Amino acid sequence: MTIYDWITKHPDDHLRIIQYTPAPDVLDDHGNLVCGGEGTCVTVFDSTTGEGDLAPDLLLKEIINSVDDIEPDETGAYELEYMPDEYYAMF
Repeated sequence: MTIYDWITKHPDDHLRIIQYTPAPDVLDDHGNLVCGGEGTCVTVFDSTTGEGDLAPDLLLKEIINSVDDIEPDETGAYELEYMPDEYYAMF
């Protein structure tokens, strides 16, 4: 599901869009660093604070956290995570 699809289904809900960047932290069979599940998160948009920019290309990003498990946090915002395009080649 894309971020746009989620917003279309939840037009009145607050959301926080987080860029999840995997850290290459495990050696593969050939000795190359690959992602093993650890990474960093950066908030790129937050509707509760007005932080960030909801750019058109951001709307087309695939949500990587389980859409069925997304619940609002203590601020009432739903957190949607996506991964930068260049990291998809690592998996």
